[in-house]
Amino acid sequence: MKAFKPFLLLAAALAAIANVAPTYAQIVAVKDLEGRVFVRGLTPATPAEFTFLNVNQSRILVSNDCGAVVVRGSTAIPVANSITVNSTVVNTTTLPLGVLPPCVGGVFATPVTANFKTANGQVVVIGNAANSAITVSQLINRVRRGTANACGISRLASSASFTVAGDFEVAGTSLNYDTIATGLPPICRGGTLYLPVVATP
Repeated sequence: MKAFKPFLLLAAALAAIANVAPTYAQIVAVKDLEGRVFVRGLTPATPAEFTFLNVNQSRILVSNDCGAVVVRGSTAIPVANSITVNSTVVNTTTLPLGVLPPCVGGVFATPVTANFKTANGQVVVIGNAANSAITVSQLINRVRRGTANACGISRLASSASFTVAGDFEVAGTSLNYDTIATGLPPICRGGTLYLPVVATP
């Protein structure tokens, strides 16, 4: 009888889940007890892209001798329409165009009286303490990439550099981390999808 014990344990485990035909038309997410998100309904064995909306991006910049801080964007993450410099909100869409003059001995060579943006999209915010660390933050959409397994399941988990939270989109479906139900994740064995059985009273 001992030789059959592993088989009996496996059978007992499989009794807790139901074999479901692998259809992938509907995106369904579940969150396990550790907070990891399992999304099924994706195209099997293909890359999956998760776009997290309005993620706060903060960075520390240093002002120059004249108290100006230059905020630069990139092709991947341009400067947003609204940024926060320390505690001051700056609407970058209404800023006039200008050129950053040289700063000599703590004084601009040409007087600068207001924030402005340059022709290449840099935003210059004045009025800060000279040579100080300035916190600049903005809301961005951040993309996490994964791969769906043979059953069309992809897993999302927080890391040291990114926390899975808030609103996100995948395969045209909008999800919210807080409203995703907590439960047992789906299982993929040999390309076959197994789902937990929901107990009935």
